[in-house]
Amino acid sequence: MALSPWHVSPRLSFDDVAALLAGFDISLAKTENVHDHEIKEYEEWCRVIIHAAKDGELAPIQVEIYTEDAVPDPQIEGNLVLGFDWVPCIDEKWRCFPDQAIRMNLERGEVYRWLKSKGAADEDIPEALRMMPKAESQEIKQPEADGKKKTHLESSQDGLGEAQIFAKHESDGLRLVADVIREFWSTYDPDEPATAPSSAEVKNHLIEQGASARLAEAVDRVCRPSGLQKAGLKQYRGAGR
Repeated sequence: MALSPWHVSPRLSFDDVAALLAGFDISLAKTENVHDHEIKEYEEWCRVIIHAAKDGELAPIQVEIYTEDAVPDPQIEGNLVLGFDWVPCIDEKWRCFPDQAIRMNLERGEVYRWLKSKGAADEDIPEALRMMPKAESQEIKQPEADGKKKTHLESSQDGLGEAQIFAKHESDGLRLVADVIREFWSTYDPDEPATAPSSAEVKNHLIEQGASARLAEAVDRVCRPSGLQKAGLKQYRGAGR
């Protein structure tokens, strides 16, 4: 396998995913050094990816929409010119925009899950879009014959099996859990309790995403390590994040 940035990046733009699925070198696409039939297949993959996201089959982590608006002319004071930009869309309105006005970023694991849900075999999925096995910990494992519970680090060795389970099932609640882990717990250090988010932060974020107060409470409790449940983090947080 020839290693490339797309093999190790956890997040990819939808057009990079389309290029990988179309089977040509992304770097060559930037220079237009590709054949017409490859470009056509790439454009079709872009369309398929966006439609899968619109239909709820594929969950993007970020969506931007193309906008045009009148902005002040930097050359002539008081004059307006037509400006354009790509702006993040935080609600579901992007689904109503034409395909050409949408771009998005996707988690590589989510793309893999989507392709597998469509019946794609691993050998038919580009290497850069397959799930990479987790690196094994260097910690020496203690035998479990004495009935001892696994440590948190040892339990993480089972992550691949869990990923396979979640790749076959999805729900609004699981998507919210993934969102909270990505937004708040990816930077959490168990040795530094102050790095943990407060329950209020997490629940307010979830409610802004459209979750009910009850669901926000449940997702927060699921994501929060047991040692931080009762404390509510107030004694740890100091000045806050």
